[in-house]
Formats: sequence, C-alpha cells, structure tokens
Amino acid sequence: MRYSVLIRTKNSESTLGDTLKALDGQTLRAREVLVLDSGSEDGTLDIARRHGCRVELYPNDRAFNYSESLNQGFEYLDTPYVLVLSSHVQFYRNDTCEKLIYILEQHDAAVASYCSHYQRHLFDRLSPDEVPDFACSFISRLNFNGGNGLANTSSMIRMSAWKGQCFDVSLPSCEDQVWAYRYYLRGRPTIRLDAHPSVYNNPRISSYKLARDRYVKGRTCYGKYLEPRELLLYFFKAFAAPKGKKSVRFGAALRLIWYVLNSRSVSSFNSIY
Repeated sequence: MRYSVLIRTKNSESTLGDTLKALDGQTLRAREVLVLDSGSEDGTLDIARRHGCRVELYPNDRAFNYSESLNQGFEYLDTPYVLVLSSHVQFYRNDTCEKLIYILEQHDAAVASYCSHYQRHLFDRLSPDEVPDFACSFISRLNFNGGNGLANTSSMIRMSAWKGQCFDVSLPSCEDQVWAYRYYLRGRPTIRLDAHPSVYNNPRISSYKLARDRYVKGRTCYGKYLEPRELLLYFFKAFAAPKGKKSVRFGAALRLIWYVLNSRSVSSFNSIY
C-alpha cells in the first residue's frame, strides 16, 4: 500500500468516528492510520482503537505545536505518501485518496496534493451537479495568495518532500502555507483537487484563530507585517459587506489591529497560542 494516514487529535470524540468511517470507505486503503493525540480526556482514543488505528501520544512536557506534531507523526511512518487528515474532516467521495495519489504520480515536480473543502453548513446546500466531475488547480508562486498553498486538513504529501523540508516549528500556525511557499521558491508546485471536496466540520474554529492566521501568513509568506493601508482596506471591506456580515468583518479587522500592536514578531505568538 502506497500511503499512510496521520490524524492529530485532542478531545475529538464528536467528529473522529465520522472521519474514520469515511476513510474506511476509500477505494484505495491506507497501510496504516496513525492517530497522534495531544491529551484527550474524552473517548477519542477508544474510538481510534476500535477502528484499528495506531495511537501515539504527543509529549505532555511541552506546549503543543502544530509543526512539531506533524514532524513527529511523519517520523513514525515509512510510506511514499502520507495523508495528513484533520479529525473533523470527512471525504465526499470514496476515491479521493486514489485521485490524490494519481495526480502526484502524473506530476513528479509537485510536492503535495490536497482537497478543496467546504464548511459543513455550506456543503449541505450543494447539489451533486455543483461538484465538478474532475478538476484540479496547480498552485505555484505565481498564483499563491497566502492561503491556497496547502491544507493540512486533507493533504497527500510526498514523504521525500517532507524529508527534504520539515515543517517549521518556530511557527504557531500556517505551517502548511509556509511549507508550500518555500517549495514554490524552489520551483515545485502543489495541486488542489477541486473535484473531490472534503467536508470541514471543526467545532473549535473561531475569529481569534482566523485573525491570527491571517497575520502569520502575511508575516511569513510575504516577509512583512500588515501595513496600515492593508488594515484600512479591511475596514473598507467591512463597510461594503452585506448587512448580515458587517459585524463579523469589523471583528476580524479589530483583531488584526490588536495583533499588529501586540505581536511584533512571529515568535511572540508562542506566548498567546
């Protein structure tokens, strides 16, 4: 079997079962499913073991770091490809893993492939006719926007690419975007599989995380902090937003200003993460 699966968990009892059921239904089965847990206190590990997953624990003597957990998980695995899958993501089609590997095998330069994803409430509104039969997009330095480089919610990553460049443990978030961007600088793209969306159902998403990620992306992927004119543009977009979205966008803009004033370096995020 050509790939393994890496799932990071913490108190994921409400979503992990559905994720593993969708994974069990894939036409191309994984050699191994590794669950790397960072201190669950609910039934997460029982669910993982019932599905035959290998369970490893993130060290409890230091603060959690996304990049470090990914690197630790990759070290346990030895397949040519590793599917990094969030514990709150389910695949829409049963041949998604097969297609993710297929497009990588057709394009040797690509370091990873990943699924587009929809929030659960948006996905439920889609009709089958709105999902393309087969479509993919190549992401490179030319069309990278800071958020479309990779998605560690559902990414198939070449083991050789990870060995050539591990995830940066100095980052508190956006490790997937920075990892991809550094490969773009070396002329190697990623591929987004638009025809096989995954369903994103994270119960812990927040405007706090979204604003922080926006700031880190700007600092690491573009080599600069957000400029005042960019913050003004955020407020302009908030004024121009539909009535029901104004408060959300104003909230995001205010949080961005808070981060700019209180976090003048990426490393300083470690104290508030």
